[in-house]
Amino acid sequence: MRIDQPNSGASNLLSPGLSNPVGVTGGGVAPPVNTDVPTIDNTSPVVGDTLTGTNGTWTGSPSSYTYQWNADGTPIGAETAITFVVTTAQIGQSITITVTAHNAGGNTPADSGATSQVVDKAPVNTDPPTLSDTSPVEGDSISVSNGVWQNSPTSYTYQWQLDSVDVGGETASSISILRSYMGKTLRCNVTAHNSNPSSTTAPTPQSDAIAAPPINVSAPVCTCDGINAPNGPAIGGVDTLTTDNGTWTGYPSPTFTYTNNCNNGGTANTVLTSVVDSGGKYFTVMATNTQGNPTADSNQITVI
Repeated sequence: MRIDQPNSGASNLLSPGLSNPVGVTGGGVAPPVNTDVPTIDNTSPVVGDTLTGTNGTWTGSPSSYTYQWNADGTPIGAETAITFVVTTAQIGQSITITVTAHNAGGNTPADSGATSQVVDKAPVNTDPPTLSDTSPVEGDSISVSNGVWQNSPTSYTYQWQLDSVDVGGETASSISILRSYMGKTLRCNVTAHNSNPSSTTAPTPQSDAIAAPPINVSAPVCTCDGINAPNGPAIGGVDTLTTDNGTWTGYPSPTFTYTNNCNNGGTANTVLTSVVDSGGKYFTVMATNTQGNPTADSNQITVI
């Protein structure tokens, strides 16, 4: 009897103790073969999102599928359903799903493509930022608190506004109050940032209008109504001297009171010269607001 020996270059696929190579099983049933990889329905995940995988496409008539979600290629423990809820633990990591197809011939895994890195939810403000002083005055330094936020902001940026208009270059957490700001309201927009590309801005309440003490810009002008009007000399007991306020800045707008060095005195902005008046006569104008009450002297009118 002739006995043919096996070809020395061929593998004995059914020898006891040897594992079957991939794609060949006992009974002639081939394991599943993936022809179109699994996918994830959301490739830009945010914390809190529910991701859903697909099985992909297979030959070999799989009878069932099992799943494993991964972060940067490392299995996420116990996440073995077709869906997965993203948590803060995955921030900065890419997500994949491994789908394993099963049939009588064996089990074959296939990985989905990776998502982009997980980002946190955008910050949410729950208590607005506040100003250190809501009644600012020229010369003050006003700072802003960040307020209270959800979703773990990692940084904050600032933009100060006057009457709701951005102040160029004022992007620190504090601002020095200039005289040019007087009469305007102040607020700060605080923007919170985290890994989410969508930042969130919350404004402080508006301040009161910025106050500033009166400053005299041009002196009061005293005139007379006599025959030598308006610059004098005035004749004692005959002519009336009158002053204007001069020009002032300040907020709130100042009110004015008057004194003079004429014999008749008084607190009005006019005075009738006395026969005993002589020499240079003038008014002192006092400008008053909540921040101060400086004075300024008028020019002098000579009384003869």
